[in-house]
Amino acid sequence: MKNASYIYEVKQNGKWTTTHTCNDARQAYEDLSHELIAKKLCNCTYIRSIKRQQRYTHVEVIVTYTDDCGGGRRVYTIEN
Repeated sequence: MKNASYIYEVKQNGKWTTTHTCNDARQAYEDLSHELIAKKLCNCTYIRSIKRQQRYTHVEVIVTYTDDCGGGRRVYTIEN
């Protein structure tokens, strides 16, 4: 299994501030799969967008939440 982790960020004064970090690969994959299923299969409204960005050494998946559920975003990092 490839290493995976995520951070949860909230926007304060125009900058993203990290409030939670998870370095457990199993938990990160499980949370990401739940969010992908909720957005793509169940058409949930609390997830605003899911974006994938390919970096040189890793992949970033950014899940942005609506303001109704507290706003913020999770940035998943999955190593290649």
